[in-house]
Amino acid sequence: MSSKNEEILRYFGNKDVVGELGDPQFGEGVHETYRSLAEGFLLFFEKLGLNPQLVDASSSRDLEPHLCFTVPSVAEILVEGRKLIGSAQRIRGSASQGRFFLQHGSIPLDDPVPRMLSIFRNAEEQDLRSKMHSLETLSIFPTKTKKTLASLLKDCFAECFQLNWTESPCFRPDDEEIQIAVKHFPDLSSDPETIKRPKLSALNPLVPEKMFEGA
Repeated sequence: MSSKNEEILRYFGNKDVVGELGDPQFGEGVHETYRSLAEGFLLFFEKLGLNPQLVDASSSRDLEPHLCFTVPSVAEILVEGRKLIGSAQRIRGSASQGRFFLQHGSIPLDDPVPRMLSIFRNAEEQDLRSKMHSLETLSIFPTKTKKTLASLLKDCFAECFQLNWTESPCFRPDDEEIQIAVKHFPDLSSDPETIKRPKLSALNPLVPEKMFEGA
């Protein structure tokens, strides 16, 4: 499933991010958390000289089902009418114990279409290219390096959420974030490395040989 010519930028440092619903920074539900996190990506793409657009639920109703990365869903970002970010979110918990959401996703650096064509026999190149982008097809990567892009993404989220980042070389089993993730998302392994690098679908065509760890 890997190719030395394909890489993706896993935002949030290649880790799942767990947040508490109701936090003023994130909002109360799926739509609110997606839109809140989208602010960091919108700023990121704007600083790259792009013109990103936030997609509402109604904007994607007419799109026919296809490969998940090609179809925008609620509060996702399009550039030139094509999808550029793949995101996933799950919500667990209760009103009495607290509700938490888990978010992760990716931004393709290299053009993923050749790899997708080699895996999905029914996919058509013209159709894929009309629905999805990468930073390479937008002439941003590799002109701007992975390190530069990761640093910019980190700075954009710090600006949007008024954050001061703290370096953390790795997760430990006793980390509060790990404990919250295991409690509210029991289908995840308690192994920190598994949570740090979530298991991806065998059909995911965007898994690179060496995952780039971003911000």
